[in-house]
Amino acid sequence: MCYNIIEGRHHQGCDCFEAMGTTRHDCGMANCVFSAAHPPVKACPTHHLCNKYMTLPAKKAIRSSPYKCAPCAARIRESERILVQA
Repeated sequence: MCYNIIEGRHHQGCDCFEAMGTTRHDCGMANCVFSAAHPPVKACPTHHLCNKYMTLPAKKAIRSSPYKCAPCAARIRESERILVQA
């Protein structure tokens, strides 16, 4: 089955993944509606039997950061600020 490939930045400090772009992997199967090998819908005699779902997307880290992402860093700063005030 076809699937999307999400390219992005992996933050090692918090294990978050920020998406930066998406591409699609073509499975090449004639019975997958997302594949380039699938005939047009009106020309497909067995369209009701074709795969109409993609598998889960794959995450591909094209950049890696040793730090926490901005939302996680802000959340930690906020929780530390609240603790200091208490």
